[in-house]
Amino acid sequence: MDKTMIKILMGMALLSSLQAAEAELDEKSKKPKFADRNTFYLGVGYQLSAINTSFSTSSIDKSYFMTGNGFGVVLGGKFVAKTQAVEHVGFRYGLFYDQTFSSHKSYISTYGLEFSGLWDAFNSPKMFLGLEFGLGIAGATYMPGGAMHGIIAQNLGKENSLFQLLVKVGFRFGFFHNEITFGLKFPVIPNKKTEITDGLSATTLWQRLPVAYFNYIYNF
Repeated sequence: MDKTMIKILMGMALLSSLQAAEAELDEKSKKPKFADRNTFYLGVGYQLSAINTSFSTSSIDKSYFMTGNGFGVVLGGKFVAKTQAVEHVGFRYGLFYDQTFSSHKSYISTYGLEFSGLWDAFNSPKMFLGLEFGLGIAGATYMPGGAMHGIIAQNLGKENSLFQLLVKVGFRFGFFHNEITFGLKFPVIPNKKTEITDGLSATTLWQRLPVAYFNYIYNF
């Protein structure tokens, strides 16, 4: 009887040690939590751009180039794949608002939805480094102000809006909750208006040129 009990106890001890070893192995085999992960985010940033304006008829051709400074605000969510084969691929979606100020009290406001594909060259538990490629579906409001002595405002209107598309290419890196992104945005659609003025066909152009952006993003 005693020998049987000893065998039972030894078997139970061996089983317990095997279970403990298996649990430890499972714990070690678990993937660490990466720095770039699923989250909601809020960001603000600085933007440097320029505005190209022109007014032309068969006898007049005037143009003006204005450098513009501004800011941007972004708010949305981010999804990063957890599957091992695609763990460096993600997707960002959200709302954005850009404001570019220039000389002569001129400005352009751009606002809408943005969607970006994310790719991480490096993603560890402490930091990540990668690229983003995005598309913005937006509206743009133009305020010509006193550009070109008011010729633009007279022919394009003191304030007008249009549909806009923006293509974005940028770099991104982050650590813990902090993320820095910088790159270029390319507005696709110029604000162009052609009409008959004093019997002549007149074309007015008001275009925001590629935008350099630098954003700080907090990932919740």
